[in-house]
Amino acid sequence: MPVKNRAFVYIKPNANLRSIEAFVGDWLVAKHFKVTARGNFSGGMEDEFEIQHVNSGRKATILRPYELNIPVEGLAVFQECYGLSWSASLEEGLIRNALEALDILDMDAETLLHEWMKCIQAGTMVKLARHTYCALIDIPDRPAIFCINGYHPALRNEYIAPNASIHYYCVEWDDSLANWNTFKHDVIGCSDPSEARPNTLRGVIHSEWADLGLDAPLDIFNNAIHASSSAFEAFAEHLNWLKISINNDPLGCYLYQLGLTPQTLKDWLANTPIRGQHSFDYFETKGSDECIEVVREIVSLGEGNEILHQFDMLYT
Repeated sequence: MPVKNRAFVYIKPNANLRSIEAFVGDWLVAKHFKVTARGNFSGGMEDEFEIQHVNSGRKATILRPYELNIPVEGLAVFQECYGLSWSASLEEGLIRNALEALDILDMDAETLLHEWMKCIQAGTMVKLARHTYCALIDIPDRPAIFCINGYHPALRNEYIAPNASIHYYCVEWDDSLANWNTFKHDVIGCSDPSEARPNTLRGVIHSEWADLGLDAPLDIFNNAIHASSSAFEAFAEHLNWLKISINNDPLGCYLYQLGLTPQTLKDWLANTPIRGQHSFDYFETKGSDECIEVVREIVSLGEGNEILHQFDMLYT
């Protein structure tokens, strides 16, 4: 029996207005998606934020640039944009994470974000890998550096501010309405609102931002809406934000029934590797039934122990 797709969608703090709440809810229903629950979270969202943004946060504040695993494609993007190789820039100490940049440039998180947004407009910000962005911060009388995920400190401040809030929607639908890729690209819209199709949620908010009561137009890091990138990510977000147990989530129960051990499932929720890719990347754009089929294959081939071995090798 097919398992319904279930996504976690929320309005980000800088766009969480009553007008946007009503618009998003009406939009989803008009597109024939079922909203099974909705509500607000406000203040004290630090723990949820850290879990939600663990990958980008680690690269912004914990991992040093030489510890990053940049794929060949990302290295080529860096070379093409800046005319320097990643390895040479590392050796010269030119690449810094966001936390290092705040110290070296002697600025606060909001000023770094301001400089970061100027880089986007100038075309000197590039994506090197998932959750890994780089911008050339070049300010008079300060050292020029390549900054990794420089937006993250200011983003974190938005979520942990005393008056911060989000409005969430638990959204449910069948594959016959839309697969997950369609939901992500044709319903929610591209992460960069300027590139989102006009008839997508982000596309409409981008074009009608003033009428909807927003203070400024959307951009790639202030794009109003978060939506799960897969059924597996939605499962993780339900655990994180709604505090439900794995046993009380339909997808989690099904994965248990297939023979996936609780420890393996918890490891995957921590974004450990599956067949050479981190779990959230591996499941990206897969709906519930696709996730189940992938796990069924993994269990049938007896790959669970190998996956846990990969986890041990990488994280211990």
